[in-house]
Amino acid sequence: MRKTLFMVVIMVGAFVSGYAQTINNVEEAVRYRVPQDAVQLENSAVSGTVDEVENIAVLESRSSAQIQELGSRYAFSRSGSQLDELGSRYAFSRSGSQLDELGSRYAFSRSGSQLDELGSRYAFSRSGSQLDELGSRYAFSRSGSQLDELGSRYAFSR
Repeated sequence: MRKTLFMVVIMVGAFVSGYAQTINNVEEAVRYRVPQDAVQLENSAVSGTVDEVENIAVLESRSSAQIQELGSRYAFSRSGSQLDELGSRYAFSRSGSQLDELGSRYAFSRSGSQLDELGSRYAFSRSGSQLDELGSRYAFSRSGSQLDELGSRYAFSR
């Protein structure tokens, strides 16, 4: 009984939805154009008076001194000294000494001594003695005596 009632409801729903949208039942969209008057723009002469103002040297002159003054005030410039000053203040630079100073502060460097110091601190190195020390600590090694000692401890031998 339930199945039959359910099937009847489904069939009626399909029939109604199929019949509701036929070509005869759907209204076609119509567009209307609104009439507008054509507007023509014409050039008109504007007359006016210009008052002369004294002391407008800033507006009249475009000297390089003014450009440099604006550059120093608003942080764009053309001179090398201003660029160096900005570099030291905002951590970009062109000189080698500033790069070395930044490298020692932020752990990137170009010198070998700094690389050796970083290697001993962060466990990467270039020297053999440091590799031997790390090998004895972390069980990888290059010497035969250490291999023999490990072999006797962990039951593999040469």
